[in-house]
Amino acid sequence: MIIIEESPTLPESVFLLDKSVAYTHSLYEEDSYHNYDLSKISKFFLAIHDGIAVGCGAYSWVGEYIIEIKHIFLDENSRGLGGGRLLMSYIEKHAINAGAEQIILETTLKQKEAIGLYIKLGYTFIEPYHVPKHDEQVFMTKFV
Repeated sequence: MIIIEESPTLPESVFLLDKSVAYTHSLYEEDSYHNYDLSKISKFFLAIHDGIAVGCGAYSWVGEYIIEIKHIFLDENSRGLGGGRLLMSYIEKHAINAGAEQIILETTLKQKEAIGLYIKLGYTFIEPYHVPKHDEQVFMTKFV
């Protein structure tokens, strides 16, 4: 699996972002979780396996030295291959090279595998940095 920087408007990117939103909506009521806004994405990445885009991730600058990782998603058939760790590591390195000193992200309690990965990567829980849309949202950070 390789990670490449790409446009979020490519058909493959939009397809994976739509699958990500559909997955999140399957966990919660549709109106309880936001959709993506491409104008807020600073950098977008695709995970490619055997020539096919199977995952995505992005980050947005939310402060002078702070980025928020967003839209981490791997297709169901591509999970368990280390792609999540590879994608997160690639995004972190890219953000650090761009000047980030702190990374924040949010996820939900129902995404236990994601939380486990984030903890293994050194993220810790923090207070919400915006008003949560539901009780199961969790917020995490890592200083780099």
